Amino acid sequence: TPDVLRRSMDSFTRFYESKYRGRRITWNMALSRGEVRAYAERTYDLQVTVTQLSVLLVFNAVTQIQVQEIGKITGLELPTLLPAVASLVKARLLLTDSPEGGKEGGGPAAR
Repeated sequence: TPDVLRRSMDSFTRFYESKYRGRRITWNMALSRGEVRAYAERTYDLQVTVTQLSVLLVFNAVTQIQVQEIGKITGLELPTLLPAVASLVKARLLLTDSPEGGKEGGGPAAR
């Protein structure tokens, strides 16, 4: 989970546990989604999975990066990471130098 999300999750968990004594909160990332506002020629509001959000947040710091590096930064394994990258490439939110469009681990993903 990206640091920016982890801080928000920790903050909400503290609030929830202080408000509801004896209850426990469990985060299910597979079912979680997030909203992102992207700025290009125009503004786009996107609803993405947490995995896709983790990938997109990497691009706040870099414009081009290898898929394996995204995995190292996000802590995501390639079997989880590659479908997320491929879907972002297919939606043209990311560009790739790979002819397979992000389906392999080696090609750089850019922008």
